[in-house]
Amino acid sequence: MAKLNSLGSQKVTAGMKIIIELDNMLAEHADNDFENNKKVSLSSYVEEVLDDETMLIQMPMYKSYNFPLPKNQSVTAYFFSGMRMFVLQVIFVENVRQGRVELAKVRRTSALTPFQRRDCFRLETALPVVVQRLRLDENGDPITPTKTKLINISDGGILIASDDTYEVDERVFITVELDNKTVETLEGRVVRAVATYGVGAFKHHFSVQFEHSCNRQKDRLYKYIVDKQRAFLSTQMRD
Repeated sequence: MAKLNSLGSQKVTAGMKIIIELDNMLAEHADNDFENNKKVSLSSYVEEVLDDETMLIQMPMYKSYNFPLPKNQSVTAYFFSGMRMFVLQVIFVENVRQGRVELAKVRRTSALTPFQRRDCFRLETALPVVVQRLRLDENGDPITPTKTKLINISDGGILIASDDTYEVDERVFITVELDNKTVETLEGRVVRAVATYGVGAFKHHFSVQFEHSCNRQKDRLYKYIVDKQRAFLSTQMRD
């Protein structure tokens, strides 16, 4: 029977970074810092992987104090290996002291699975974005985009707010400035277009599904999204 901590050649190993995600209602230290957060993420490292499907992790810290993990509650743990992210469910078993170091023993309750591209974090952001339309106006001239705002982006698509009307299946080019050094232009197809009916500053929202023709570009976008996901989780780390 395969070990729960393995995924082909990928295994949970000592020294691997782990982020434990708790529902707010499970956070025993819920205070003003957590009031507006549905999730609380705590950072740690794997100290040792045992043979009985348990592992020892460094006790997560919050404001220089050990954060008591909830007992008998399944929680989500993310593991990082290079630019890859994996996830499994764990249950806190007990505190273990080794010398002056306090560790937490957790038991895996699911198989280690990759955080796949289709599950990639949908990043809410105000990155600069330009939409180039391929269809022409009624006079046969290129349509000049009006004011446009990026709502969120993943490696598979993008959601944009605009005053323009877009049609489902319309092909567009999306140019996004990911950072000061990287600008990506992605081809895509409108898969959903809805009117906002006066809700918000724009008249329409439309979703574009990317049709990647360059695997390197797709990998760059995926890495950017994963890095941002990791940074987002790190903002809630309690050291």
